[in-house]
Amino acid sequence: MALPRIYINRGISLIEVIVAIGLIGLIGSVIGNTHMNEYFQYSFKDEHMTLVSSLQKARSQSMHNICLGNACSEGLPHGIHFKEKYYVIFQGESYDPNDPQNEKILFEKQTRVIGPSDIVFAQGSGNTSTSPFFTWDIVLDRGNGYRATTTVNEEGLISWTH
Repeated sequence: MALPRIYINRGISLIEVIVAIGLIGLIGSVIGNTHMNEYFQYSFKDEHMTLVSSLQKARSQSMHNICLGNACSEGLPHGIHFKEKYYVIFQGESYDPNDPQNEKILFEKQTRVIGPSDIVFAQGSGNTSTSPFFTWDIVLDRGNGYRATTTVNEEGLISWTH
């Protein structure tokens, strides 16, 4: 009596390899896209909070009569000067691009800022400089739903939304 032949699988087919690679690629792209969105969200929030903390820093330096460098001895007002791709924390009544004490902070490449060119906090009080406006809105916009507004009122109060 003849014994039945036992077939042994000697490997996997090319179709099985292609299907497995396709499934791994599909799962990887879904997970990668989710994580990239989270990364962009956290990156934008970090950039916005850096702006808020810079405003708070300028106001605090004004309120505490801070004077940077050897050129002054009794404190100065401090402020923020906005450009298209960066902003500068400065001291004095107005922005001087040649002041070596300026602190320049760059925006991400995709971020746009919409708002005033300068906000100056008064020495001692931290109130904002006199202007026809009573509040300033600074809007950071990166597109794709990433937009945040920071408001500074005449008393120097800084508030923000995400």
